[in-house]
Amino acid sequence: MARNRILIVDDESAIRFGVRDFLETNLYQVDEAASCRGALELFRNSRPDAVIVDYRLPDGDALALLPKLKEIDAGVPLIVLT
Repeated sequence: MARNRILIVDDESAIRFGVRDFLETNLYQVDEAASCRGALELFRNSRPDAVIVDYRLPDGDALALLPKLKEIDAGVPLIVLT
């Protein structure tokens, strides 16, 4: 089975852990970032198949981050958690 890569962006480590645990149990590869800056770096380098992003982050919010991610790859699905 092909393993899809998911990027989780949340500043709360407990949230990242819970989502990561669920996704890895279902055979997804997971990358994590705790900030907009970290998310952009990982997104450029790992090219995930989907992104799960928290609305509020320490250096911005999802509304500012999403267009930047779409500029890099408009085809990646983005899910915002609040």
